[in-house]
Amino acid sequence: MFGDEKVDNHLEFWEKNGRGMDMSGIGDAIRYLYGTFILRDLLSFVTPGAIIVGSALLLKFDPSQDQILNFAKSIPLIVYLPIFGICYVVGFAIQCFGVRIGLITFFNPVDIPGGGK
Repeated sequence: MFGDEKVDNHLEFWEKNGRGMDMSGIGDAIRYLYGTFILRDLLSFVTPGAIIVGSALLLKFDPSQDQILNFAKSIPLIVYLPIFGICYVVGFAIQCFGVRIGLITFFNPVDIPGGGK
């Protein structure tokens, strides 16, 4: 089945096994992830929260680049989950603050002519 014969490159492997380079699958995966809020939450909440939290920590402690890398390497993978949670909450608070002061507004695409199709 897979890997039974030696293949010189990956493209040849996928073509031999009936899996051509179909980019529509990647687009479908991205649409699925965005539609299920995984990618949307990561981009709209966790990333801005990480920027704010990281900036605040850099201002407070002023570490060197080596100290930052050594600290990041020493963190166990399971600890990243609460770190992402904190960044998510901070990002969500930023969004709520933006909505509160009128900087961010929400709209329903159905209300736009031609939207919601």
